Amino acid sequence: MLQQKFLIGIVSKISGGAGINFENLAKILIAVLSLYVISAACSFVQGFAMADVSQKVAYKLRQDLATKINKLPMKYFDKKTNGEVLSIITNDIDTLGMNLSQSITQIITSVCTIVGILIMMFSINFEMTLISLIILPVSALTVGIIAKKSQKYFKRQQDYLGHVNGQVEEIYGGLTVVKAFNGEEKTIKNFNIANKELENSSWKSQFLSGLMHPLMNFFGNVGYVAIAITGGYFVIKGKIAVGDIQSFISYNKQFNRTYRSNCTNIWNDTNYDSCI
Repeated sequence: MLQQKFLIGIVSKISGGAGINFENLAKILIAVLSLYVISAACSFVQGFAMADVSQKVAYKLRQDLATKINKLPMKYFDKKTNGEVLSIITNDIDTLGMNLSQSITQIITSVCTIVGILIMMFSINFEMTLISLIILPVSALTVGIIAKKSQKYFKRQQDYLGHVNGQVEEIYGGLTVVKAFNGEEKTIKNFNIANKELENSSWKSQFLSGLMHPLMNFFGNVGYVAIAITGGYFVIKGKIAVGDIQSFISYNKQFNRTYRSNCTNIWNDTNYDSCI
């Protein structure tokens, strides 16, 4: 809003009008400063609350997992290596706790930001806001297709990470036994197979995850071009001012940036949490 008022005032001054209304700008500046102070206080409370919640959830999961492990039959441990079991207790639970602590906080903040930006965009021009929103379903559908294909590779990555950890722990823990029965070659061969599978699944999962940002940037740029053309047409028709277009484009860029960040967090949470 401050930027919009300032640009409208500059355009008015150049056109021979009254120019910038500094009294209104001062009121807006005070209001914005107050909002920043409130936002900082809310962010502190939110960060403290989410850290407490995530650690309590991780603590409860570890307790439930320990109870579950004590009730499992021996045949489960015959099929799983010690490293796989430890990987579930340590790596997977820590990943879930980290996602709860960071991603959910950012998702809540992003949703509030998106709602505020949409209100400002609708207040400037209804038609251009609809053009911005039309791009979202196409972008979301593309992300959904990529996420569906990459999810199996993320799961394989976590599975083979457990295999590698288990082999390393058992090999070094029982190194004397391996040497006594001349099992070095077989052990190295099994480790290389598991390590290669971990490399392939990690590469595929990271490659697919790297496709998301370029694709979303592409759709965002398409929306930007459509808004610029539509805004220029509305200026010619006298429906909006030049300052309104600049402000709307700024809001649209911030909207797309927040939307991409939100999609990335949800996607990462879905991929990693599905592996647990």
